[in-house]
Amino acid sequence: MFVYPRFIEPDRGALTLAVDGPPVLIIEVLSESTYEVDVDLVRGKGYSYARAGVQEYLALDPTGAFLPGHGHAWRLVDGMYRSWEPDATGRWQSAEIGVAIGLEGTLATVYMREGKRLLHEGEVEEELARRDETITRQAAEIEELRRQLWELRGKQ
Repeated sequence: MFVYPRFIEPDRGALTLAVDGPPVLIIEVLSESTYEVDVDLVRGKGYSYARAGVQEYLALDPTGAFLPGHGHAWRLVDGMYRSWEPDATGRWQSAEIGVAIGLEGTLATVYMREGKRLLHEGEVEEELARRDETITRQAAEIEELRRQLWELRGKQ
């Protein structure tokens, strides 16, 4: 995943360093076929990302098959990647985009600075459905209270 600090039109066919600059954060999810290249800072993606100017690079290993701690991260310092350690909750606090990234089970998860977890795919629809149900129920309650108020006013 490439994260840019600004909106980029989703219909564009390609992004380039010359036009768009480097992403501020790249997140790789490790797999058996690519993990060695993903975490190689000398000849692999880490080297390329550092040369491109990517400020933060995070390699996640949700299953723990390739990296202890289920991931490793680096920040660009003087043109070279240096380890970027997770905080006490096991999340990597991004200095570039104001969120933290961590794992919840095997799901990559994004947290706001204050610790609130953003919804995963599918949860947004569930939350909207719950909100709609609440609004419908509250509207019915308000209507019933209005009816009762009219009745009470009529009896005075």
